[in-house]
Amino acid sequence: MFYRSKKKASLGPAAGSGRRNRTPHHNRGGLAVTEFALLLPVVLVLFGGTIELCTAIFLKESLTIAAFEGARKAVTRKATNGDATARIQTILAERGVCYTDTTGMTGPVVSISPSAETADTLQPMTVIVRAPTKNNVFAPFSFLRFCQYEELTARVVMFKEYKN
Repeated sequence: MFYRSKKKASLGPAAGSGRRNRTPHHNRGGLAVTEFALLLPVVLVLFGGTIELCTAIFLKESLTIAAFEGARKAVTRKATNGDATARIQTILAERGVCYTDTTGMTGPVVSISPSAETADTLQPMTVIVRAPTKNNVFAPFSFLRFCQYEELTARVVMFKEYKN
């Protein structure tokens, strides 16, 4: 059993007098503006960083898909490097990836080794696809370029199915 006290709890000096010990709501407007001013830059940086990260992931995935499709074309019978390169360029164009060499990238955008025309049966073939980050990102001041990622690369290795 519980023991109940017959004594009533004291509610303090303001109990029942109608007075409240809270600050009025009209004095909080300055605080809300200050909090907004402090948090807005943080929210904008997080928002921009999220967009930048999603763009980089999309670009990397696009390059990987293009390299896979190019390798798939290169390992078939009677395939040429031109066929594989054309397939890669078609995939990149469909996904809106700018792959032209306007940013000072060194080396080819598409690299296939060994050549599809000379590879033996079951010889591993490597397809490398590169694209600059400069024309493929949303923000004018890209975090990727700040971190020295001037280009992204995808590499796929498949075995040649049949010798040409």
